[in-house]
Amino acid sequence: MSSMINAYIIRGKELKIWGLTPYERLEKSLRKRTNIKLIENINNINADDNIILFNGDYIFDERVIDFLINHNNTGIIIGESQKPQLVAIHTNGQFAKNCTYAIKENKFEQIPRNIEIKNISDIITPSFQKSLRKADKPFILNATENDKDFIEDKLYYSSYKGVTDIITRIVWPKPAKLAVKFCVKYGITPNCVTTFSLILAIIAGLLFYKNQYALGLIVGWFMTFLDTVDGKLARVTISSTKFGHLYDHVIDLVHPIYWYICWGLSLSSLGVPMNMVWLSLLIIIIFYAVGRFVEGGFKMLIKAPFSIFCWKPFDSFFRLITARRNPNLLILTVAAIFKAYDTGLYLVAIWTFLSSIILLIRFILALKEKKEKGSLKTWLNNIDSDLAKKKKIYKLFIYDY
Repeated sequence: MSSMINAYIIRGKELKIWGLTPYERLEKSLRKRTNIKLIENINNINADDNIILFNGDYIFDERVIDFLINHNNTGIIIGESQKPQLVAIHTNGQFAKNCTYAIKENKFEQIPRNIEIKNISDIITPSFQKSLRKADKPFILNATENDKDFIEDKLYYSSYKGVTDIITRIVWPKPAKLAVKFCVKYGITPNCVTTFSLILAIIAGLLFYKNQYALGLIVGWFMTFLDTVDGKLARVTISSTKFGHLYDHVIDLVHPIYWYICWGLSLSSLGVPMNMVWLSLLIIIIFYAVGRFVEGGFKMLIKAPFSIFCWKPFDSFFRLITARRNPNLLILTVAAIFKAYDTGLYLVAIWTFLSSIILLIRFILALKEKKEKGSLKTWLNNIDSDLAKKKKIYKLFIYDY
């Protein structure tokens, strides 16, 4: 729907989940939408106005909100048929008071006959989320003290990308959750975390240049950890902004190349032939750019609503080790342990070259399939918790609760 829709949140519990009450969380989410007007008084709307009424005791997945926006005369319930709970209704202004009472008291007899009541489990199936590169089930959660830990886990892991590198996917989730808790407790914003990670990225490069590889790697790994924290913090606190996304994305694009150059320049003081160093740096820069252009080309030319890494199982598994910052930093770390600093850079160059060639081949195959079939589909639409139980390796790409 393109017209403005009113939204009214029936105030509920004051329990804070990731620093926000359900009311505050829903309010922040709704204010981000340009076609939603939040109202404080149910009496301030006209009879023919569209309005969505929300139960403020519940936490709503973004996809549930989008569904309600696009479906007038619809009510949503959760729970089993014997004891359903009415949580939201999209209706017209003339029925707003009756529907508000119906939600507050869970009185279905107050709902107008033109309202179609649907259970969330019946209307919304697991769906692919482009920004998070995964498919999972939308949710509505009752915010209770007993379930606080479960809900925080649900919101945190729901904010995690399904397809990413192996360090981010396996190593960082649990410690990053503790860091996000710390940031929420002390009011540290995502952009503050991103700025601190930028400072660390600069320091790590300078340490590499000064041959302080061990210390530089420690700082570098901490920077990569904070790069995980800022995004999760933004999502669980509904604090994502266009500026924050761009700020983080630009840093992610630029700093790995800065690190490799600093690492390469430092090798001259160790007597390493610089012709090999310059060749390695040239390969890294060119084929890093090739890989990025392939990713962009996949979106622009194939126009698939997902990343190239979400196309087939091979692509998602390959993303775990693709020559991006974390896998390459792991190569440099292992090389530094053996004091083979030049070999580390050469291996990064080789792996960057091979990764980009593989991506280029996958891109060509995707173009061929699009020409033959008309469109591409992501394999993640077919993966769920049941499949992951049968093939446990698929658990790498979903979070079950």
